[in-house]
Amino acid sequence: MIIFCQFNHDGKGKKDRTVPLPQNIMPRLHSQLEQVKALNARDLEAGYDGVFMFDSIEKKYKNSARELVWQWFFPSTYLTHVPETGQRKRYHLHESHVQKAIRESVKKSQIPKRITSHTFHHSFASHLLQANYDIAPSRNF
Repeated sequence: MIIFCQFNHDGKGKKDRTVPLPQNIMPRLHSQLEQVKALNARDLEAGYDGVFMFDSIEKKYKNSARELVWQWFFPSTYLTHVPETGQRKRYHLHESHVQKAIRESVKKSQIPKRITSHTFHHSFASHLLQANYDIAPSRNF
């Protein structure tokens, strides 16, 4: 069984994207969400100032940076000190960590090709097109 998940933050052209996800990864996603909840609870106890927010959302919703719904799904291990305000904020996992994990996996599997996260993006899109999925940006979800 396949479920569909919508992503809509800062995508290409700032358009919403909906992607199918296999049902068998749901336990891992739920586990990751539990880890994010626990990290957010620890951060709040330690008095941190929240996550870095998009555009002016933080001004519009004053406490949003600390709310669970706005936390990064793959958060950085470290808090970032903002010298101008003295705040301690959390950002998302840096893309270099993902790139390094992909390089190590490709090396370990002995695939004699250059493979990046972008390779997965194109492979995934190609398979969706072959399966007759509409991969155009969604207008409504």
